[in-house]
Amino acid sequence: MHNFQANTVLLPTRVCGVNHQVGGWPPDVDPRDEDQVARFKKKIQKDENFVSSIKVLSDLVENFIMENNSVDIYEEYFADDSFKQDQGAEFKTLSVYRDSCDVKREIRSLSWALDGGKIAAAYRANLSANSIDNLYCHSYVWDIENSNTPYCILMPDAPINCVEYSPRDLELLVGGWSNGQIGLWDVRAGGRPQQLSPITQCHKEGVSDIKWISSKTGFEFFSCSTDGRLFCWDSRNMLKPLQSLYFDQNTESSEFNSKYSITCIEYDPTLPHRFMLGTEQGMMLSCNRKFKDQSEIISGTYNTRMGPVLTIQRNSFFPKLFASCSTWGVKVWSEDLTSSPMLNLASTDGYVTDVAWSNSHASFLFITKSKGNLELWDVLVKTQDPIFSFKLESDGLICVNPKQQDDQIACGTANGCIHLLEVPQYTTFSSKHEKNLVASMVDREGKREKLLEGMNREQRIREKHSEQKDTKSTPMEEDNFYCLEDDKNINTEDEFDSQFDSYDKLIDEELDETVPEMPFFDSQFTDTLKSVLKNDKS
Repeated sequence: MHNFQANTVLLPTRVCGVNHQVGGWPPDVDPRDEDQVARFKKKIQKDENFVSSIKVLSDLVENFIMENNSVDIYEEYFADDSFKQDQGAEFKTLSVYRDSCDVKREIRSLSWALDGGKIAAAYRANLSANSIDNLYCHSYVWDIENSNTPYCILMPDAPINCVEYSPRDLELLVGGWSNGQIGLWDVRAGGRPQQLSPITQCHKEGVSDIKWISSKTGFEFFSCSTDGRLFCWDSRNMLKPLQSLYFDQNTESSEFNSKYSITCIEYDPTLPHRFMLGTEQGMMLSCNRKFKDQSEIISGTYNTRMGPVLTIQRNSFFPKLFASCSTWGVKVWSEDLTSSPMLNLASTDGYVTDVAWSNSHASFLFITKSKGNLELWDVLVKTQDPIFSFKLESDGLICVNPKQQDDQIACGTANGCIHLLEVPQYTTFSSKHEKNLVASMVDREGKREKLLEGMNREQRIREKHSEQKDTKSTPMEEDNFYCLEDDKNINTEDEFDSQFDSYDKLIDEELDETVPEMPFFDSQFTDTLKSVLKNDKS
């Protein structure tokens, strides 16, 4: 029993405290009386001990102040080692926001509010019948602090394909519908849209993407659709678009539709007069907002050759660098190179559904897959495989959207769930030399692509020149051939005539030798005899 119990001496204890409200003032001094406090301060300051104490303490305080000024309190001693220390860190799931609808719906689009406190999601059911589809067309706006109930419910007349928060107003949200209309909500009210574009002035097909643009008012945005049209709207008056642009392929053949089916828009506020469009034909169109003629809108084209373009996004550190997402992979492009991409990123774990650049690392890319994998790529480390990959959802991931601070990312799934993930710490601190390394990589790959493009151009010119040379030399050779044949024929006739004449001369000589002179015969008899002998010879 002594192994488990012991007798100890109990000491008496008591809990007590001091209510220190008036400070350490003497009892005869009221701290609320300013005159008493001033008289007491003057009395203390005139004391000799006070003056000597101040002199001793001032030297000590001065030494501490000088030491504090010599130290950089904002210096990070272990900034470069953060990647190595947290190499094994993983993504952490902070919260999951689930769809309460009875029908399985996928998340088509995600958009963060300006302050990062709310996130809007566009839900769409994969149903063939429009009458059934319209029964489940509501979407949600979630508060990231509350995953039980949505912040507000959006009630459109048709399913929403895409949503986009205003970059200037925390409560303003715009959404593109599957019937081509555009709806504008104040999320504080929710419910029905506060403004709606007329069905006669909107897109003829479903809205594929929406992007707010930089303007003087801050209320303008772009909308695009697979009908080949791009509309510019003013959110204060959506009865009619401010501008309408139509994009076609300029094909002369009328056997097929020549329009560009626009699938996505890329717009960077740092480049306010330029934007890019992705199409179902696999082409990316670089467009200019300042144009005088319709033909001046498209300033460049990029052919992905990998099917429809799902997403285009620029690098926040290098605006000339952008990534395109297709079903078969991700390509990294530079604006200076239109013939081919700089990098091709492809893995075997399912089809690619979305891509997003990191806002804190210039070389990091987030990629979602149809098999539910979330991949993290670093283009400086390797381009064949991701540096980190894990299976987040069995039903597949549809979209990804990093938070502006990039310490959190949101992933939309095929079963209507939003996964809020915390990014590992080594992806939230930029390396000291990372920007320089990315810049050198862009320069190196750009020179390489230009060199290859120049070699291909030179080879094409050589082949074209050789073909032209062959086509030009062939008729001349035929003419020479016919000339030679004609000369040969002429020479043959001359030789035949000369040989015939020489033969006649030879016969005449033989006749002269064989037939003696007969003066008593007349000339007529002589000619007759020569002809007879000539016939006998032949």
